[in-house]
Amino acid sequence: MKLKFWQKTFLLTLVIFLVCLNAGVFSLAVYTHSRDLNAECANCRAELNYLVQAFNRDYDDLMAAGEGADPVLLMDSYCSFYAKRGVLLEFSEGGTILSGAFSEAHREIAEETEGFGQFGKQKDRFFFISTSVCDHTYTLVYGRSFAETDNAFRSLMTAFTVISLTLSAVLATALFFILKRVSAPLEHLQQATERIAAGESGVRADEKAPGEFGQLGKSFNEMVGKLDAQMEELKQNAVQKQRLVDDLAHEIRTPLTVIYGYAEYLRRAGTNEEEKINCAISVMHEAKRLRQISEKLLDDAVLRENALHAEPVDLDALLRETGRSLLPIACEKAVQLSVEAEPASCYGDRILLDMLFYNLAENAVKACEPGGHVVLSCRSDETGSLVRVSDDGKGMTEEQMKHVTEPFYRTDASRSRASGGAGLGLSLCSRIIEKHGAKLRFDSAPGKGTTVFVTFPKDFPFDNSTMTT
Repeated sequence: MKLKFWQKTFLLTLVIFLVCLNAGVFSLAVYTHSRDLNAECANCRAELNYLVQAFNRDYDDLMAAGEGADPVLLMDSYCSFYAKRGVLLEFSEGGTILSGAFSEAHREIAEETEGFGQFGKQKDRFFFISTSVCDHTYTLVYGRSFAETDNAFRSLMTAFTVISLTLSAVLATALFFILKRVSAPLEHLQQATERIAAGESGVRADEKAPGEFGQLGKSFNEMVGKLDAQMEELKQNAVQKQRLVDDLAHEIRTPLTVIYGYAEYLRRAGTNEEEKINCAISVMHEAKRLRQISEKLLDDAVLRENALHAEPVDLDALLRETGRSLLPIACEKAVQLSVEAEPASCYGDRILLDMLFYNLAENAVKACEPGGHVVLSCRSDETGSLVRVSDDGKGMTEEQMKHVTEPFYRTDASRSRASGGAGLGLSLCSRIIEKHGAKLRFDSAPGKGTTVFVTFPKDFPFDNSTMTT
């Protein structure tokens, strides 16, 4: 099972703390016990020296008392007196024990010390044993058990073990709940990331957590918010692209069908020269329509990706050029086209503005019946410049004006197909106007014609270095 972060932290912290605590306390206890044993050894050596001096003095006094003095009685009195104090004594002469009794193990240690103090263990108990010479004749073996010190140490270690286990349990419990509580915001954040990874939207982390976790949750929510906005934008772009592809596929199906039909007719039917010419004209017309569709799409793509080159543009001169370009089309449809332009100017891209006015004027000409009238006009004042394109064609309803700038939308599908329109002109115009910071407005009514108003601000609202879409 994979451990969580707070569980790893809990185990690692607990192990490190308990190891350090137990090692520290155990080392201190061992050091204290060792110091106490060394102090006891020093006391034993001092006591042995004092005992040898006292025995020598008493032995001299006994020998000075005269004949009949028995040194063994003196030795027995010493052995009896010190036995009550937990000290074992043994007097010997020439290897013969005169008084006292030692175990074989003690005697072997005493023989190995050769008069020096020996500190060791017997049956897991500490003791001190040493030998000395009394009155140049007798050998004194001194032995003392450190049972009291050893028992105190054992009791201390038992108490320490109990206390250590109790403290470990208390520490483990407290540390468990503290870490679980402290790491709860992090766990919630992990759950939020897992839900987001699973595709769930609208997930947010807890920003009310104390300290860095709260700040982390806030930063996480800001990141998720930006990601949601970007995902929504990508989703909208995908929808628009899919709609564009679907509409384009629908739009090009008709001219392709017509072209294929005429080609098939020319291949199979026995046609005369006039019919061939008419078929060729129809094929050229549909091919031109396909080219217009592709050009409009290309223009729209270029407009999205490239920066805008702004410069002063004379609107009146540009409208007159537009009028001259559209004059053959207007004459062909028997539509009167006039330009009533006052001196006016704006900041913008001349090529894009030429495309804008040409599309607006072309739509106005196509909307008119034979004998109709289209007027291009412009003027300037202290607030900016106004360009107006008006016609007396069929006009539009309120609902049609809401969608007229959408790609491939046509107010009159039959008229648009007949004239070769792709339904992309006003969508492109809308993007050009948006890039120039201008405003587009329609005034129209069915049967009364349409007037398009384009209002340019007095000052160009964008920095030329950042004019991209």
